[in-house]
Amino acid sequence: MTLAFLADVTESEVTGLSANLARTAQAFAGFPASLAGACAFPRPARATTLWCGIDPGGTQFSAVAAAVAPAVRAAGLSLDDRGFRPHLTLARCPPTDLRQVVEILGTYRGPRFAVREITLVRSHLGKGPGGRAAHEVIGRWPLSVDRA
Repeated sequence: MTLAFLADVTESEVTGLSANLARTAQAFAGFPASLAGACAFPRPARATTLWCGIDPGGTQFSAVAAAVAPAVRAAGLSLDDRGFRPHLTLARCPPTDLRQVVEILGTYRGPRFAVREITLVRSHLGKGPGGRAAHEVIGRWPLSVDRA
């Protein structure tokens, strides 16, 4: 679950951001979540993104994302101000009509999983398999009390 997208972050910025994320994580208890339903973000000139929603847990993810935003800004980093919508991206494809796929997945309800930490991940674009992004975990901060 991506709570915030950041541009390039220097090592010194990572240090400040890490301290802020550690404090933020302490303000939240762990919680259960599950994947539910499906939808698509159509971007006619770019790509279509197929995604799955979060229920239960969507409200808690939104609260954590709302707390992560000021932690990011306090580290001197800029943040995209698009509204947060808790979801898991399933696929990105050229502009496509995915209504039939969304209808089929619309009733999906996945098993519950425990949300226990905030993780900072760095993407290395073009360094993964097939020229995709490779991801590196930079830090992990447990949510203060695990109730998941």
